[in-house]
Amino acid sequence: MQRQTDQQDDAAYYIRWSPDSGPYAIELKLDLVNRIVKEISEAGVHGIEVGGVLFGTFPKANIPVVRIEDIEMIPRRAEDGPVYMLDPVQHQRFAGARWRAKNQNKVTIGFFRSHVRPGPLRPSLADRSLLSGQFSQSVYVFLLIQAREPRTAALFVATNGQLADEPSVREFRFDQAEFSSLPEIQPDAPQQEHPSKKSTGTRNRWLKPLAVPILIAIFTVAILWWISRRTAFFEWIRPSPDQLQLEVRQSGDLLQISWNHNARELNRASGATLVIGDGASGQEIKLGPDELKLGVVDYQPSSRQVHVAMKVNAPGSKPLTESVEWPRK
Repeated sequence: MQRQTDQQDDAAYYIRWSPDSGPYAIELKLDLVNRIVKEISEAGVHGIEVGGVLFGTFPKANIPVVRIEDIEMIPRRAEDGPVYMLDPVQHQRFAGARWRAKNQNKVTIGFFRSHVRPGPLRPSLADRSLLSGQFSQSVYVFLLIQAREPRTAALFVATNGQLADEPSVREFRFDQAEFSSLPEIQPDAPQQEHPSKKSTGTRNRWLKPLAVPILIAIFTVAILWWISRRTAFFEWIRPSPDQLQLEVRQSGDLLQISWNHNARELNRASGATLVIGDGASGQEIKLGPDELKLGVVDYQPSSRQVHVAMKVNAPGSKPLTESVEWPRK
């Protein structure tokens, strides 16, 4: 881990991690550290996780580099619960942030969230589902930061669209004072731009959008805001059914196993188990509270006949079980 100056960016400082277990070096703009820490500290008062979208570039260098240059928070409320799960309105904000970035010639390169739950700094099933649904490019970054002091952090880089199970670099202290004390190095000499981002660079980053795209963006954001308000209202007044409404749908080569994440039984569930019978084989998938709130799991079938059963465990009551066949008989 080192600190370097970018002479082409008004002498901005970046923390640089050389690649350990992957091909990409990672750079984080030093000014972002205190901004992120402030957001985590404010959310910590309510005991909730917070997160946001990461923007950046793939600068020209001797080795491939992912550079994080800006963030946009996806707001959450205390009543949303401690675990970071996005509701439909927040999903729209996530998509809106990416859309606005594209119209400002920014590149959305990843996501970060704080970590208040027990256990190591590792992506959850809900994190992976969110990231795979939002990022179509082959390379993106996931930053996890411990909410409690002393804050440690872990960086994960996805290659070929697959997020690694282990951090791409060693876990580190997320503290601006500590980063500022690192030795300064010179940036790599430019060689060639990342092939997947040929149209992105310093020159394009400063181009001003045309008036028409700006007006279209404002109009679209207004429409999304109006729809989100209506969606949030109807989600609030809709009663939570007692049934799981387990369902299996085909999506390309995958099956989407979904359930009603607003079911009353899930509000006090300690966990659940998905039992999947796939032809002559079968497997069990354990779901924690955060995965239950997500409401969907992707599955790669190996046969044309799949049986799915979901068993929900709730303290003080009998387990709730539902099953479904695919394709329907």
